[in-house]
Amino acid sequence: MKMDVVNHISVVQPTQVNLRVKFAEVGRSTLKQLGVNWESLFDIGDGTIGLLTGRNVVETIADPITGLPTNVFLGDDSADSILGSVSTGNIQLNAVLDALETEG
Repeated sequence: MKMDVVNHISVVQPTQVNLRVKFAEVGRSTLKQLGVNWESLFDIGDGTIGLLTGRNVVETIADPITGLPTNVFLGDDSADSILGSVSTGNIQLNAVLDALETEG
């Protein structure tokens, strides 16, 4: 059985192609703000040793209900931030990933 396809469509206007394109402009100051900031605390006996890089990640404040100290992650108003914390035994690791985004 032989089947033929016949095109009876007539197009008056020329064929158009829609393109969706994104351009990115990144400055050196923006690259400096993009990154991972982390801090780590190690409890050794009666003392604590801490390491910190980048901006401050966590601030310890008093819980308004219990009055006990609690950690608060500090975001950045100029960036979208992903926050995370891991505690195991006597080691605590806090991290923030900042990524900037603008449209326009």
